[in-house]
Amino acid sequence: MDEINFRKWLQKNNYSKKMQSDFVSRIKRIEKEIDHCDIDSEYRNDRCVNLLRYFEKNGCNEYMSQIKNCDLPIGKYSMSTYRYTINKYIDFKFDTNNQ
Repeated sequence: MDEINFRKWLQKNNYSKKMQSDFVSRIKRIEKEIDHCDIDSEYRNDRCVNLLRYFEKNGCNEYMSQIKNCDLPIGKYSMSTYRYTINKYIDFKFDTNNQ
């Protein structure tokens, strides 16, 4: 994750320090829990389409079920915050790549 530039982008887009911290923490947790994925690689591969599949139906799906010992709130509404965070990171990458 390009943490420094992501934080700068969030700040530029008027997200509070708390929200910036929450977004960064969620991305780090996703990278750790999902087979140590790298969100930048996922973006380069398919703009995170495959990664977002893990978060469909609040994580109650075939992709997430393949991960052993996953410590994400699977089946809970809070899984949508992870999907939202991935989408924010996609927006950040898109904006910074098209400047």
